[in-house]
Amino acid sequence: MKCFYPLAPSKRIICFARLNSAMKGISENSGFKRRNVLIIGVLGYLALMVLAMLLYKERTVFVDIAFHMFCIVNESKFAIQNHRFGAVVTQVFPVVASWLDLSLKDVAIIYSTGFIIWFFSVFLVIIGWFRNARLALGLLLFNTLMVTHTFYWAQSELPQGMGFMVFHFGLLLYMAQRDSVPWYLWLLGISSTGFVIFFHPLSLFAFVFMIAFFALSYLSRWRFFAVAFGAYLFFYALKHFLLPTPYESGAMGGLNNFITLFPNYFTIQSNKNLLRYFVSDYYFIPLLLIAIVAFYIRAKQFLKLALVLSFFFGYILIVNVSYAQGAHHFYIENQYLIFSVFIIIPFVFDVLPAVRREWVAAGIVSCIVLAGIARIWSTHQLYTNRLVWERQLLAKTATLPNKKLIVPIQYVPMDTMIMTWGSPYEFWLLSTLELPETRSVIIEEYEGQFDAKKDCRDCIISMWWENGYDGLNPRYFVMKDTTAYARYTGQ
Repeated sequence: MKCFYPLAPSKRIICFARLNSAMKGISENSGFKRRNVLIIGVLGYLALMVLAMLLYKERTVFVDIAFHMFCIVNESKFAIQNHRFGAVVTQVFPVVASWLDLSLKDVAIIYSTGFIIWFFSVFLVIIGWFRNARLALGLLLFNTLMVTHTFYWAQSELPQGMGFMVFHFGLLLYMAQRDSVPWYLWLLGISSTGFVIFFHPLSLFAFVFMIAFFALSYLSRWRFFAVAFGAYLFFYALKHFLLPTPYESGAMGGLNNFITLFPNYFTIQSNKNLLRYFVSDYYFIPLLLIAIVAFYIRAKQFLKLALVLSFFFGYILIVNVSYAQGAHHFYIENQYLIFSVFIIIPFVFDVLPAVRREWVAAGIVSCIVLAGIARIWSTHQLYTNRLVWERQLLAKTATLPNKKLIVPIQYVPMDTMIMTWGSPYEFWLLSTLELPETRSVIIEEYEGQFDAKKDCRDCIISMWWENGYDGLNPRYFVMKDTTAYARYTGQ
């Protein structure tokens, strides 16, 4: 008997009894006890919080997030860009901290830790309210399975959005297993659908995959998932047409490579880089993919097998062709995080529950989480080296008559600094945290880039504008230097 509506009340009771049995794993009977997931999750997220606090400078004195910090503490409001309003879920931590007039160090630590608190909160809601141990475990694995450099590029809206998307699907699955859905859950579901699109456009791939996966897993509820998918597409299209941004439109320009590179898609540098990353950082991904493929072949679940393989390799092709020559590891990893979803969801919902001995399943998950935490820690030296160089420059120039500096890029070790556009915000943050004054230093990417502004004595110049001292929050900007800018000569 298929569970389609309308049904007579007596048949509906039988139908939902079968439905609840078929949807085993959506609720607490997951095959991998909620208690074990909770223990591993609590310990895993506490470890990530410790790393976020210990390495708060590596995470906040780094391009985009240093810029966000600059805007947040100076204006005491959110720093939302490109209509990605979902960033409020993590920016609320430094914003509130600045409202409370906490020190810059406290704001930076709170901001760094707030990202982990966000994911941990979603984890607790899913396992506690929605009673979905598998999905909660999926979120924990999303934060540890392949995250390496993105731990230090924390402000990206993509992983933040994936945290909210997991919440959204936790809500959908919770609604799908109920005989009668109360009005407030419908209202929450509609609101959640409207909000999930305001994080990152690439999350579309994850949403389509997850909705297809759960529709295949619980065929008796395919209409519910179809409606959820339609609602998502409606809001996504509405945002795309009503709130377009030049940044996101420009980011799609890489797709032109499908024309210019045809048919040489498999010899490009980004593919070679990814193969190296699979060995050095993302080693669990191919192992789990092999396990998933073997499981679906043995179980004769060929539709799911096709779904996983097409999304996994198709998405990799899209990203790698778009960035054919490769990109900075932290940036391209941020793009790659989506394909971990195509591995994690089938692994936690289908493959892991098939492991007969629960201690084996717990051991597999624990190894993945521990390896992720160890990998994140072992990577910190790359980002600590940036701080070391910036500290050395500040110390070397501490006694110059003009300490407001324009540093030509030839004096900058780019293999250490990686990117330079955030230098004025990074030097502001680092100097104010560690010195009795705020230093204004900006890296010049071509000669004469800031000559028009270098005579400004009572301002900070940055990549796009200048800020007068009178417009800076004295709580977080200790400005004592009223000299003009001088070009650094390496002496």
